[in-house]
Amino acid sequence: MKAIKIVVLLVVFLSVVCMYANFAIGAEKQEIPLDAAMRAGMGKNVVIEFDDPDCPFCRKLNTYLNTRKDITRYIFFVPLKELHPFAEAKVRLILCSKNPWKTFEETLAGKYDSERPQSCNSKSVTDTINIHKSTAERLGVNSTPFLIVNGQQVHGADINQIESIIGPAVR
Repeated sequence: MKAIKIVVLLVVFLSVVCMYANFAIGAEKQEIPLDAAMRAGMGKNVVIEFDDPDCPFCRKLNTYLNTRKDITRYIFFVPLKELHPFAEAKVRLILCSKNPWKTFEETLAGKYDSERPQSCNSKSVTDTINIHKSTAERLGVNSTPFLIVNGQQVHGADINQIESIIGPAVR
């Protein structure tokens, strides 16, 4: 009888812990305004990225992620001006572009590395950049790339860790 009571108490305790964990995970997702991110793909796995367009590790990661057809990417820009003085101008170029995804790919391929790109001063782009920065700050992002892959944090372009979460790329 005593063993049954212990089991029941354990089940109740674990139920409460799981309920709290699900609530916390749901709250964390609500803190990330995905509608403000640049979106690509329609895969079952969700990859939320915090990138700097001049970060060499972000560029390496982008090359890898472009091979994945099983992901939906949400990209937030975190220009690290101390390391990459033209990064914010490149973010503005991407977000002001008629085809942001194409401009993003060109930027990460180095097309705009030799000179400071022309920048736009659109209020909506400024607002979007501010949302990206405040989201990154709220989540404690201080380096790039930083990812949340199916709810799990990945620091850096750690392809092995990404694949441990979503599985290897189909080749």
